[in-house]
Amino acid sequence: MGYVFINPNSTAAMTDQVLAMARTARPGALFEGWTSTLGPAAIQGPEDGAAA
Repeated sequence: MGYVFINPNSTAAMTDQVLAMARTARPGALFEGWTSTLGPAAIQGPEDGAAA
């Protein structure tokens, strides 16, 4: 089974960390991560969520 993690913020390091944890939790599963190129660096409130 495959999974896609879509990161709405623009921090690629966060995407990488989530993928590393997911791969540890589900060895053998296929994971792919996508990072927004236009969103805020972090989503910390409604304004950031809307911008993402």
